[in-house]
Amino acid sequence: MVQTRLAFGRDVATLVVVSTLLTGCMGSIESGDYEVVLDQPDASVSEPVAVGMPASSVNPLDSRTSPVEVNLPSVNELPPEVVSGRPDEPVATSDTALAPALDKGVVVDGASGTQIARLPTELASANAPETKGPQGEADTKPSTPPPPRVVKLLIPEKTFVAEGTEKALRVSFDDFDLLKVLNMDPVTEDAPSRMPKWLKQLDGKRIRVRGFMYPPFEETGIRGFTLARDNQICCFGRNPLVYDLVDIFMRSGETTEYIQNRPFDVIGVFHIGDSIIPGELYSMDDAIVIDR
Repeated sequence: MVQTRLAFGRDVATLVVVSTLLTGCMGSIESGDYEVVLDQPDASVSEPVAVGMPASSVNPLDSRTSPVEVNLPSVNELPPEVVSGRPDEPVATSDTALAPALDKGVVVDGASGTQIARLPTELASANAPETKGPQGEADTKPSTPPPPRVVKLLIPEKTFVAEGTEKALRVSFDDFDLLKVLNMDPVTEDAPSRMPKWLKQLDGKRIRVRGFMYPPFEETGIRGFTLARDNQICCFGRNPLVYDLVDIFMRSGETTEYIQNRPFDVIGVFHIGDSIIPGELYSMDDAIVIDR
């Protein structure tokens, strides 16, 4: 009798469980959530965590967003051409080889010292170890400028020819170019005193020189301007040297217009100053413009 009651009780319990599962009423589980609940991973098994992914971004109920553990091969299992980038190049295996390897653009395993990849050239140069000087500071030697030239007289004698009704001596910018005359670069403060006699004798003489008009502030009625050696000076293209410019002061009652980007002659009394500022070392006054 007892056995019959126990067997009957088990059958009733079994029917209740089956009935509950079929109707979806156990634990207030909705029928639409039934498959989802069954798909949950076993809570007793530790689930791998995706590196760099916040925990809130992983949905434990969705198997498609669950992180998947990928077993990568170790460095020793990779082929040589994958590890080093070149099968014929040795692999760095010691701490002493880390710096040279990095200098050559090699990624090295910090724990084992094993070379695992090769960097592009631009990254390799950026990661190269910095050279240190004797005091532990970066060895950055500034580029030293070349030593000044030895000043010496290159043109010991020179004569000039007078021309035109003004009887002006024909002179060119090359005649008072201190690099060509004295091998002087840079120009020193004592440059006027070191000029040869034939150049000093031009001071106070009426000369005729050809050049370009440095752009003035006005277009017409110009009483003074700067004569430039060529049309590549300063605003035209390069900074002038002290002997590339001559200040021009027009004759009383004379004016000129702006002559743009073409050469012309200027006749006037030449002067050598004591300043090595461009435009002030050489000047001409009582000048007239010959634009032809």
